[in-house]
Amino acid sequence: MNCIKFYLNTCAFIVFTINVNAQFENLKKIDSIKSVVENDLRDSNKVNALKAWSELIYKFNPAQDYSNLMQIKEICERQLSQKKLKDEELLFFKKKLGYSYNSLGHFFADQGNRDKTLYYYNKANKLYRENNDEKRLAKIALSLGNFYYGIDSIDKAQAFINKSLSIRKKDNDSSGLAKCLMLIGLSLGKEGNLDSALHLINQSIYIKTKIKDSSSLSTGFSNKGYIFQKFYMYDSALLYYGKAFILDSIYNNIYGLANTTYNIGSVKKGMNNYALAEIHYQKALAIATKNNYKELEKKITEDLYMIYKENNQFKEGLEIHEKYKSASDSINKTSADKRMQIIKFDNERILKNTELKAKKDEIKREKTKNLYLLIILTLIGIFSFIFYRNYRKTKKQKLIIEAQHEELNESHEELAEIHKQISDSIDYAKKIQDALLTSYSYMDKVLPHSFIFYKPKDVVSGDFYWAYDNGNGKLFFTVADCTGHGVPGAMVSMIGNALLNENIIDKKIYDPAIILGNMRDKVSELLNEEGIDNESRDGMHMALCCLNKKDMTLEYAGAFNPLIHITNGVLNEYKADSQPVALYTGDVREFTKHTIQLNEGDLLYLYSDGFQDQFGGERNKKYMAKRFKQFLLGISNNEIINQHELVKDEFVNWIGNEEQVDDVCIMGIKL
Repeated sequence: MNCIKFYLNTCAFIVFTINVNAQFENLKKIDSIKSVVENDLRDSNKVNALKAWSELIYKFNPAQDYSNLMQIKEICERQLSQKKLKDEELLFFKKKLGYSYNSLGHFFADQGNRDKTLYYYNKANKLYRENNDEKRLAKIALSLGNFYYGIDSIDKAQAFINKSLSIRKKDNDSSGLAKCLMLIGLSLGKEGNLDSALHLINQSIYIKTKIKDSSSLSTGFSNKGYIFQKFYMYDSALLYYGKAFILDSIYNNIYGLANTTYNIGSVKKGMNNYALAEIHYQKALAIATKNNYKELEKKITEDLYMIYKENNQFKEGLEIHEKYKSASDSINKTSADKRMQIIKFDNERILKNTELKAKKDEIKREKTKNLYLLIILTLIGIFSFIFYRNYRKTKKQKLIIEAQHEELNESHEELAEIHKQISDSIDYAKKIQDALLTSYSYMDKVLPHSFIFYKPKDVVSGDFYWAYDNGNGKLFFTVADCTGHGVPGAMVSMIGNALLNENIIDKKIYDPAIILGNMRDKVSELLNEEGIDNESRDGMHMALCCLNKKDMTLEYAGAFNPLIHITNGVLNEYKADSQPVALYTGDVREFTKHTIQLNEGDLLYLYSDGFQDQFGGERNKKYMAKRFKQFLLGISNNEIINQHELVKDEFVNWIGNEEQVDDVCIMGIKL
């Protein structure tokens, strides 16, 4: 153990010595660069020097980095406004301008200024598109993907990441490919797609291992741990957080050690092991405090306070709350200081330009001293002419502005009309969807002892229900959950409704497993899905039942959606196959048919995942499948007509003031 400590201390000393030497070398380089910036008259040399300066100091001097980037931007924009540049000069200043836009986007992303981040990323993206610069388009697309992922705009994030991914594949850019796959995996994890998220993160880790990018593997392992933690798979989360911890230790990644230790504490807290959670939080807090990681310190103290509050440890809770307040105040002060530094550099740059102009004016006055009186007379004439011209120009501009105001008012009216047309179209789409849904009167006729709790997230829904009695003793019913919600989900639901009619009513196919297989083939054909680059997974999850009323047997097949059967107070769950009614990149197989003998008084429940995935309650957590099944068992003794109100009340009480996250559809049947 002593040998290991000695080895680690020796490594730490070597790393410290290397860092000190590197900083000393950087200071010498910066002095040389400053000389070029201040004395070289060629703009191309100044731009190169400012770029080199920024790349040396951006991590520890953001205010100077901002000043350098703004100077690069101003020089390039001024040069590109000229019309007599040579082709090589034009290309040079366009590339450096794109660099300044992209780097300013990174700068404002670090500052948390979303508006300016997106503004500069979009300017860089536009410039790279104009120049057909695919290599930089791949980088800015990944930056935009990161931005939209950070604000939970997953669809936009995935669109930009896929764009970056296609370019990286074409260029055989393994490092960039690994970054894209990692971010796609994380976005799928946010959407609740565990298998695909882990598959892509594993691909990213494999590529990093293959190209021997060992130092960044800890990020891959940490992200994999995060996915497992998100899905409450705590043992697997701990395993990969442990791997990340080992790599961070090897590469002396102090922030990584603090963050991974905090993540392990969060897992222990999720497992209700508050004692171990507190130990890991305290270790992480010590590292964060020592190294001034204020954002991390704020998160740790907030979680520690919750543990002390849960365990009525008022003294410890008060102490940790003071640390939390101190970290928050420090973050606010640091942000304010950074903003003041930026303002200071902006003012200094403006002042410097003003002083330079004043010197030029002084030289000009010295050169024209002997012609002073003539100049005054000339200027009076010029100013008179300018005043008269500006007067006419101002009058003309006033007329133009008035005309523009009138056009703007007309545009507002047009936009209002367009918005009304879109709203009317969506309302009409709802009428169409309602017409396609099995009517309540038909449901009462074929399933008199049943209820439907149907609550779309938006005006139209991706969930739908359907029932059909063939008149020869067979009764079909289903609840389906289509990809997405709103208009896209509703369109897929119409396809599902039509395919049920085609298979059961038109073709008289009565085997639920065969019906689901036929629908899967047709959905894949209709939506033309072709693998990972277009992997939208359009389709549906479904529980499909066929009740034989003569012998009281039920045939059930499911795609992700299970069937709940309650008999004599005992709940039985018939699990669905883990494959959708859509193109599936996994092991495609035939759907499984379950045959169930029913008794009078038995209850059946079919449902989408919208209820169990809803956030709410006192701690704003998911309702979860286990709690939902216990709830169904609890209400099963009530009359079926009352169960609808009990389900509705439970959902309303759980969601509270939170936003509904998905469509909800539940069908309950009593035999």
